[in-house]
Amino acid sequence: MRYPITIFIIVIAAILSGCTSEEEKNSDALKQQEGIIAEKNEDHILVIPNFKKEDIENKRNEELVMMASENGGAFYEVEAEQLKELEKGIRVLVYWNGEQEESDPPIRQAEEIESLQ
Repeated sequence: MRYPITIFIIVIAAILSGCTSEEEKNSDALKQQEGIIAEKNEDHILVIPNFKKEDIENKRNEELVMMASENGGAFYEVEAEQLKELEKGIRVLVYWNGEQEESDPPIRQAEEIESLQ
């Protein structure tokens, strides 16, 4: 008499494991961040949202990192070819895969970058 209940539980578990929420379906979609390029190095950019070019002028590197940390900014690793096209002070929209290194500000891999200038 226990076997039908066991089979029923296994079937229900299999059905439920096949169901995914809308959030799980969208986890493969790229995330995005809009902001200004506050710093540019040989392999990455620092993007800070909600600031203007004037806000970052005459700031030391440490100050820019602190601004990014306090305002949801991030470092983005960028392909060398695309990095050539980017300049400090321009507004960009960065697409990334949702993964990031645990640092403050976080380090992410840029999948695509659009200039909004």
